[in-house]
Amino acid sequence: MKKFEIDNELKALSCKKLGLAGMFVFLGEEKLNELVDLAGEVLTFEEGEKVLSAGAAPDSFFVIIKGEISVVLDDRSDGMEIVRLTRGQLVGEMAMIQNEPHSYSCFARGQLAVVAFSAKIFHEQILAVPGVYIPLIPSISQRILSSQAYPVFIENRSRIPNVDSSLFKLFPEGFLEKHRILPIKRVASYLLLAHSEPLDREQLEAIDQILPEDFDVRPVYFDPEFFTGLLRKNLEGALEQPLVAEQPVEEAVRPEHICFIDEVLRRLVNEKGSDLYLSAGQVPRWRIDGEIVEVPGTRKSGPEEVLEMLRPLARNEVLDAFVESCDEDFAYSTCEGFRFRVNLLRDHNGISAVFRYIPGEISSLEALGLPEILTSFCTQPKGLVLVTGPTGSGKSTTMSAMIDWINRNRKCHILTIEDPIEFVHGSQKALVNQREVGVHTRSFAKALRAGLRENPDVVMVGEIRDNETMAMALETANTGHLVFATMHTATAASTIDRVVDNFPAESQNQIRMFLADNLLGVVCQTLCRRVTRGCVPAFEIMIVDPAMANLIRTGKSYMLPNSMQTAQAKGNRLLNDDLCQLVKNGVIAAEEAMNKTRDRAELERKLAQNSLLQPEKKLE
Repeated sequence: MKKFEIDNELKALSCKKLGLAGMFVFLGEEKLNELVDLAGEVLTFEEGEKVLSAGAAPDSFFVIIKGEISVVLDDRSDGMEIVRLTRGQLVGEMAMIQNEPHSYSCFARGQLAVVAFSAKIFHEQILAVPGVYIPLIPSISQRILSSQAYPVFIENRSRIPNVDSSLFKLFPEGFLEKHRILPIKRVASYLLLAHSEPLDREQLEAIDQILPEDFDVRPVYFDPEFFTGLLRKNLEGALEQPLVAEQPVEEAVRPEHICFIDEVLRRLVNEKGSDLYLSAGQVPRWRIDGEIVEVPGTRKSGPEEVLEMLRPLARNEVLDAFVESCDEDFAYSTCEGFRFRVNLLRDHNGISAVFRYIPGEISSLEALGLPEILTSFCTQPKGLVLVTGPTGSGKSTTMSAMIDWINRNRKCHILTIEDPIEFVHGSQKALVNQREVGVHTRSFAKALRAGLRENPDVVMVGEIRDNETMAMALETANTGHLVFATMHTATAASTIDRVVDNFPAESQNQIRMFLADNLLGVVCQTLCRRVTRGCVPAFEIMIVDPAMANLIRTGKSYMLPNSMQTAQAKGNRLLNDDLCQLVKNGVIAAEEAMNKTRDRAELERKLAQNSLLQPEKKLE
């Protein structure tokens, strides 16, 4: 039997066109035929018939030779499809690597034919052959990262690996720390090597020279926060001996506090909540449907207990910076792969933290039901788009949906600068590079300045926090780039005033000129509670045309609402009009609209005109 290699052309196809299917090995036609000859017997399935069950033992894997397989996370054929696989792809190989039950179910779509192989054949005939690279991932819901200069790597956030510390002695003293790599384990003839930054050719050559000739290195990508803790834990001797194989890894290495937080966060996700609040001397609370309530079954936290719960979650650099700043952000992922943005803060009671849930899947503009006019921003070659609103209004979700549209529809280079990285975008039609402040760069402004030398077409700035970042964002837009950024303002007019007023008086005329020439639009949003359950965004959208640009240039931002009112056919909308329409459609209650407006008297008049406000509910 010939050695197997992944066909580069088909691998690229699986990564770019099949999305999540890129997680699965994609064999070339010649290699596929060799596997069929090796297997002999072909298994067939009818439409909807189960091929593989979640929780089943990892005793075999399949190669598709005809038809398609639908992959779902539950055990129902009508469950939500995660990905659809086709001829030449492997199914079930991840369980082979991890020696764990299958984490997903598979069902035939139409007439299906597969060949089945044992775990022994998988390890001996596929994994052990140089040139075949299969990523190590915990579940099918994780997204593939864009390929760099060497084989596929997958983000692995949800499981602390069983590290074989005896492999450390293969490397010279200080080598692992210098290059930020960590050997995990050896399987057959290859060595799983964890890393968090792209390894350049010199590093790979240095590793090859150190390792024995019978080692075939397989890099596995881990997100920086997770990897930093993993590296520190192992190199400081926390895991001097390999863990006992029979003992679950999570129970052996995850402290009690992490288990508690992971459990509460899992419950939060299941309840469709958005935030978890931990405060010294307080019972934990979470936000569900916009309301903050105590978490059932929890107790008050002691003065030092919150810090002790959070210490294992954050990198040392974050904790050190927190001592000075008393406010820090970082990203955290639970053992089940749920991602959260975490803010640490200090108040008069002690340490507090807020966890904001980041959905694992990026929703499209269409799926979110966002205004169609937002798509027009995504098609522009250059300019500045500001997405604004209070904390928790869904700005990040809206902006990620726009970046996702560009990623799926434009052949360009997208650069994101975030603190921390929230939604992970795998490269599709576009090439996506995501940088995290404090991990990959020192500041938003520094990353923007460097970005001008990195030839991006689209730049996304997670948040504009200072004048330097705003100035750099304007310069980036002015030099021919499409820039998306967020701010904490409530209306289009106040956004213009906030940008201008933050600069010294002698610079304000120049900033107005920059805004007039480069601002494409402002998207202000706020989340409202539905009459049923859940939340819905209400928007104020300003599309900058020559008339509005002139108002910005001449400092007459107070006239912008009138211009937006008369130019609604172009896609402009005012917040009160949107709130009134949501009430009229029965989506939100009039009381909720009144709580979200910036001009209660005007909204009351609009609601009354449409007979949407009861007399006793009118504004006093």
